[in-house]
Amino acid sequence: MDKGIQVFDVRPSQLMRDLGGVQHGTGILAVPARAFDIPAERAETEGITDELCADMAQISQVSLFDEGMGVAAPQIGTGPWT
Repeated sequence: MDKGIQVFDVRPSQLMRDLGGVQHGTGILAVPARAFDIPAERAETEGITDELCADMAQISQVSLFDEGMGVAAPQIGTGPWT
């Protein structure tokens, strides 16, 4: 019988990687983001914001984040630099 992934059987860092999170030391995290030109890039800005919120909702399903959660666009592979 396949029980699927058991959250307690997986290290938190591996679970975040499995969900698409980028970990400390990955090159993309050192790349500065550029500012958006709003209102010219409003649609792109809204799309990236929607992606961030959706990814945070997914990640919050597997962690309690007792001290809060912060997710930067480069950590989930989205943004104007990707």
